[in-house]
Amino acid sequence: MNPRVLLMDNGSLEPASTWQLRNIADELQARLGWCVDPVSLAHSDKIPTDALAGKPAELFEAALDRLIRNGVTELVVTPLFIGSSHAITRHVPALIAERKKRHSTLRIKMASPLFVPGETRLGEVLADHVREQLSDDVRPRVAIVDHGSPARVVTEARDTVTNQVRELLGDRVNAVAACSANIGCVSLPMSRTTSSASGLMVRLSCSC
Repeated sequence: MNPRVLLMDNGSLEPASTWQLRNIADELQARLGWCVDPVSLAHSDKIPTDALAGKPAELFEAALDRLIRNGVTELVVTPLFIGSSHAITRHVPALIAERKKRHSTLRIKMASPLFVPGETRLGEVLADHVREQLSDDVRPRVAIVDHGSPARVVTEARDTVTNQVRELLGDRVNAVAACSANIGCVSLPMSRTTSSASGLMVRLSCSC
């Protein structure tokens, strides 16, 4: 039997973030042929259900307990995080360890975050998002914005991806810079690109 996949983002109070997570989960499920559950680490359960077509957002811990109750014994947790933040190196492993103590047959694997050292796929995706917003008569400045994290590895991942985007876009943009939103613990939807007359902002989802 194939494992169950928990596709996990940090969570947000914005309905659009949950809708985006659900769309990605649907696409992943279609490609894998496995069941994929979209879940958030926090916050999203506070979104009014009428903004989510009557289906409430589900948090990781609640989904984990639900699947265990339903007899699922093999899971893969797939984090939609740019790097190995404290949430996925400390908090989530602690929650998993608690369940494994009570359920000896439970097997749970943690997939890698979005950025993998030595790969350029994330940078290529973000560069494509920027290209969709470009016009021939404007060379904007581009900001690659993450949530902000005290984990240095996350900042290094964001900076590496920013360098990749800069190289991929070349002279089509005026500049590409990395920065953090630093807005507490509410994440911004992955790869949402907003534009103005002179600049573009690509926002990455990441938890502390």
